[in-house]
Amino acid sequence: MTIKKTAFVFMLIFTAACLQAQTPGTLKWQFETGDKIYSSPAIGTDGTIYIGSSDYNLYAINPDGTLKWALKTGDKIISSPAIGVEGTIYVGSSDNNLYAINPDGTQKWRFDTGDDVKSTPAIGAYGTIYIGSYDYKVYAINPDGTLKWQFETEWEVYSSPAIGADGNIYVGSGDDNLYAINPDGTEKWVFKTENSVFSSPTIGADGTIYVGSYDGNLYAINPDGTLKWAFDTAGTVESSLSIGADGTVYFTSYDDNLYAINPDGTKKWAFKTSEKTSSSPAIGSDGTIYVGSQDDNLYAINPDGT
Repeated sequence: MTIKKTAFVFMLIFTAACLQAQTPGTLKWQFETGDKIYSSPAIGTDGTIYIGSSDYNLYAINPDGTLKWALKTGDKIISSPAIGVEGTIYVGSSDNNLYAINPDGTQKWRFDTGDDVKSTPAIGAYGTIYIGSYDYKVYAINPDGTLKWQFETEWEVYSSPAIGADGNIYVGSGDDNLYAINPDGTEKWVFKTENSVFSSPTIGADGTIYVGSYDGNLYAINPDGTLKWAFDTAGTVESSLSIGADGTVYFTSYDDNLYAINPDGTKKWAFKTSEKTSSSPAIGSDGTIYVGSQDDNLYAINPDGT
């Protein structure tokens, strides 16, 4: 074979490989950990992907799918990582600690709570990190790893905190309550539901706080802690929710449905799967709603419900 023909064949193979790699819906790469993954990935400004695993490790994965580094904790990582403005990665572990990890994979510090940390950290003004623990407490931790304050609830805190524009912190607890906490760690108000609040609250553009409860309701709560409306489903609401550009609220229930709720609390539509859905929906740039179900499917649904 001539050099010219060899080069042409190589070019065809290379082009075919590139086209295959760029084909939508095909696998780009996969990275195997040593156990189940409940954590959701966080992506750094340089494209590094951070994710926790039940094998006790937090992994940093390069954009090409190769391992950048792994940091081992003392137990499973159910918490999802959060990334600070300076690149520090924060993640909770079932070994009772919140970890702060430098971008090179070295431990910056760790903060010991009294029980499992399955809540995902929220990062507020001045770098304060907010996290819930199974020791019934919400912690505010300074960027240097020292305690700023702690707030005690009456049961485990699995919910991840949300921070309002005014700096108030909102978080649910297994004691059936949604708490509003002032930036100084004092209680602003408490909203009582009829069962555990493991859902993580979401704050709308007008300051409305949305949260689900094991009592089957999605609650819309005014910034002063009064009920705006409640939407009742036939199953537990553990899902967090997403809010569309038009104010439509999307969430899932253990009654096997993805719900779209108008801003006034009325049902816009519901999409039924064949198994319960605890996955939190995500909204694409074109408005498509994506949600997973325990029937092993990921669904992509048009905003008009079709």
